[in-house]
Amino acid sequence: MNKRLINLLLLIIILIITNSCIFRVKEYIYVDKTGYWNRVLHTDTRYNFKSNGISDGDRFYSRGRGGLAIHDILDRHPIVGASNHNTYGLIYKPVMSTKMSAVFIGDNFTEISLMTNTNPVRGIFFFPTTFNENFENHRFLTLGFEYSFGSFNEDYTRFITVITGPNAPLYTSGTNSYLVYVDFIGGGSMPSITRIGYWDSYIPTSVGHFYRGNFYVGTNISNINYLWEISSDNSERILPNPFNSDRGIRAIFTFNDFLFVQLYDGLVTYTSDASVWNEATVITPPLRDWRSIDDYLFIYLYDKIFCIGDVFTDPILYELPVANVAGATITSISKFKDDLVLTTTNGIYYKNFDQVMKDKVIKTSESRGNIFNIGE
Repeated sequence: MNKRLINLLLLIIILIITNSCIFRVKEYIYVDKTGYWNRVLHTDTRYNFKSNGISDGDRFYSRGRGGLAIHDILDRHPIVGASNHNTYGLIYKPVMSTKMSAVFIGDNFTEISLMTNTNPVRGIFFFPTTFNENFENHRFLTLGFEYSFGSFNEDYTRFITVITGPNAPLYTSGTNSYLVYVDFIGGGSMPSITRIGYWDSYIPTSVGHFYRGNFYVGTNISNINYLWEISSDNSERILPNPFNSDRGIRAIFTFNDFLFVQLYDGLVTYTSDASVWNEATVITPPLRDWRSIDDYLFIYLYDKIFCIGDVFTDPILYELPVANVAGATITSISKFKDDLVLTTTNGIYYKNFDQVMKDKVIKTSESRGNIFNIGE
């Protein structure tokens, strides 16, 4: 066979492979626009499961059974797709930001991978024994699909999470539980660890939230619940207790530059200085994933979506249309460009934000003043 014929055959093979790859890319996702919400679906239905999502306005980042996906346009194939470090099942929510992600490796919660979104294939790995060899039988705390298992600081140089004792129930911390941290530098697209450590001062009851230079973590001391404040230099203090002793901390989040806390009885309180607290409203059942979008707080419960307006004056609870979302469990809410975007256990849903807000309705059932029950 002469060289010219060999080259011709090689060219034909390359064209066949290229065309087949293009065909797979075109068929990788499709958009169903027949319902109220547009649905972004995979042809391989296994990859419709999404565990979490977040947006920086220009790009939408999601993690799920197909690994990390980064979209600049939801109707198209993601501009970045990494199928390793998949997250699946409602057992936990991966930690996501627009810069970095943290995911569990395997299903026994004893290994975490921390990676940048620009290089989602390679990451740094750590285990309970990374922090102390005596943590051999410990595991990292998971809080289910509602709340991520850790938190980054503002400049993405520190990650905190919770290690819990071997006999603790799956979704709660207990004795022999520790708040741990990993300090790192980006080093281009590959982070590298600069320091690790843990605090044994108090038992953490939440994974924490970063606000104005400090991490805030729930803790319980002698059956009284407090906020535990940790600064970047590792100094710490327990804040004066604004809560009753029988009301644990369910969620910590930020809205309009205020620090918010929801307690297990549903009470939502806020502060600007971590000392004087104001009551905003009561939402039952208590939730863990609160999202600040424009002038509203968004929350979800299974396949229902709600938002709260006028939080600081006279809170109003609205319910959003979910006609064709029914049956899918929502795992995150974000605003991406002009759309409100939901990640769910059965695909990504999106709808023009202004239209959704125009179609919202006031939820009045079982509303008494500022007390709302969304569980009905």
